[in-house]
Amino acid sequence: MQRKKLAKQVQATGLTAAQMLRNYQRLATTITARRLAQQVSRDADDDAVLACALAAQADLIVSGDADLLVLKQFQGMPIVTAVQAVKRIAIS
Repeated sequence: MQRKKLAKQVQATGLTAAQMLRNYQRLATTITARRLAQQVSRDADDDAVLACALAAQADLIVSGDADLLVLKQFQGMPIVTAVQAVKRIAIS
């Protein structure tokens, strides 16, 4: 949240990046994930997202990253865009 490209969005909240982080920490659960045994995504860095979703037993993975979206699913977890996730939630 301290990246220059996010500055406008952070400023629009009326909070500092540190305040936003503290708020997220109150809501979030920290997951310790093991590395995947083999590379799955075409971008090896994205495997950390997959490993975290696996460790958290996520229902789905929400991403805007093309290297993840191209997989469509990982071990039964759909990989969807934010728009697709909102549609899924609205239907539920």
